[in-house]
Amino acid sequence: MFIVGLTLGCGSATAPLPDLAAPYDLGPKVQRLERDLGFSRSQTREFPQVQAPEDIAPPRWMAVEAHGARGPLDELDGRGLVVEASEYGDLEVPPAHHLLPAASRAAHGKDVDWIAFVTRVLLEAELEESIVLVERVDLRLTLVRSERVVARGTVEAVPARTSSVGGHVPDSAVNGLLQRALEAARGAPEVVAHDPLVLEGCLADQMVTPQETEASPACVAGRLTECLASCHAGNGRSCAEAAYVQEAADDSTTLPLYAEGCGYGDVNACVNWAATVWTLSRTEQLEATDDAMRCIMRVFERACQQHEPFGCGMFARGLVTGLNGAVEVDVDRAEALLVHTCQRYGVFPCDVLGTLRRQGELGEDAAALADEATQRACDTGYTPACDALTP
Repeated sequence: MFIVGLTLGCGSATAPLPDLAAPYDLGPKVQRLERDLGFSRSQTREFPQVQAPEDIAPPRWMAVEAHGARGPLDELDGRGLVVEASEYGDLEVPPAHHLLPAASRAAHGKDVDWIAFVTRVLLEAELEESIVLVERVDLRLTLVRSERVVARGTVEAVPARTSSVGGHVPDSAVNGLLQRALEAARGAPEVVAHDPLVLEGCLADQMVTPQETEASPACVAGRLTECLASCHAGNGRSCAEAAYVQEAADDSTTLPLYAEGCGYGDVNACVNWAATVWTLSRTEQLEATDDAMRCIMRVFERACQQHEPFGCGMFARGLVTGLNGAVEVDVDRAEALLVHTCQRYGVFPCDVLGTLRRQGELGEDAAALADEATQRACDTGYTPACDALTP
């Protein structure tokens, strides 16, 4: 099996990979990523020899990159270090890379944002009662800072033959997989951050007129790579759906996707960004400043003004709790907002109203009205409220 684990350092097709990767070694983190993803540089002595398609300019038929925030190689227009097929079909690093001083190469290595790990192997398979060689390509794209796999894919295809004796190249499906995954990953590091203040200003100031869009069918089908590509192409609903998929693994990785979807006009993504920051701060997974907490309150308020019920409910909750002193407590305003939005929308504001009444946050006399609000939340489709109703 041919295995390629790409850090920012790679070499020619004939030299041992570990030695050539050393100038760009990012240390134990990269080694752990390679191990956890099932790739090992120490077991690979050479890059696989691959024959380039005849109908495409050989140096550009496939690129696997390790990409830095500043762009590791200016000579490549910020594309990052690229491993390409030469005119003879071998995989190699562009000559410009070798002209950089060692100190410059080491500095570039500290700025890597994501790494592509690729395996390629030829297998025997039965096709139309004949035994043929099938190429399996497995690709993982990983963010270095969060160690989060942001795009993945596996495809098997019968390689097309070239005029060269014994030459095999990937089917278009293989190239398609690589291209879609790379396109999805290129956008991912741009807003990677666990601290909401990394954003320029508050997200509330970047909220635009809500756009009614439908997520890409790929999101519904669970094809994360294509869903991410739809998100980065400007579909805010796809961004939110991609965030939902990744939320089960690590809440903090969803923040960039929610923020991106919010910028495209998906108001639900805005609210989920703010709610995720709140949740992470409450569970001490994120150290949010008072300014950050005031920012999420502004997002909730703006979303409520844009007729997003979830934003109304969350804004009211913040007014009651005060977010550990970050905002001024105003129970009367919270109650008035919840009563109004519960009547107007039902769903989540009613659930919050019922919960706060039941907990005595809105006064002792309000407790008797808790079930009424919770029942309306249940009746209007907010199913979690149904479980809270008195038997």
